[in-house]
Amino acid sequence: MGRVSLSNRRGLLNQGAFLAVHAHATETAPVLRGVTVLRRVTCSDIPSPTELNINVVPPVPDPSKTTRERFAIHSTDAECRSCHDYIDPFGFSFERFDGMGKIRETDNGHPVDSAVTVAMGADVDGAYADSNALAQALSTSPMVRSCFARQVFRASAGRSGKGAAESEESFLRAWEAAPEAEQGKIVEALVTYVKSSLFSHRRPQ
Repeated sequence: MGRVSLSNRRGLLNQGAFLAVHAHATETAPVLRGVTVLRRVTCSDIPSPTELNINVVPPVPDPSKTTRERFAIHSTDAECRSCHDYIDPFGFSFERFDGMGKIRETDNGHPVDSAVTVAMGADVDGAYADSNALAQALSTSPMVRSCFARQVFRASAGRSGKGAAESEESFLRAWEAAPEAEQGKIVEALVTYVKSSLFSHRRPQ
């Protein structure tokens, strides 16, 4: 057995475990990948088409176009544009990886385009060559650190949604009071939760 270098894959988001789960059997799924990053990594509230009462019609297969070219039609649809302006840059950044997470240079015979520009009014806004560059920005983002703390709370408390919003915000304020160097560490986030009254007290249902 030999050592395998993964230097061309930065962070968890560029590993096969993430890329393959958030894809289809025969092609990538930029929408699935983009929505997952927005909801789970940045804690952005992206409504589902059902909530917006939109009937989604997936782009038809076209062997003459890349996946990105097919899905770019969202940006021309007035109903879809408002959400996909946020979703697509995150999803398209992963187009260097196929549905199984394997690196590729072409898609349907055309060069893969993974360059994106994020413009969501947040600290990760900017132009990125691919998902590696985007992952680097996410790793140093205060917004992502805050989202990380939220996810730790939700996993630890087993609660989320409107019913837990007040408790979640209370936990987040306590976490933000910690030294910046400690923020983003799993252990410190768990310690903050255990020290809070949320750990030892429950409100009557």
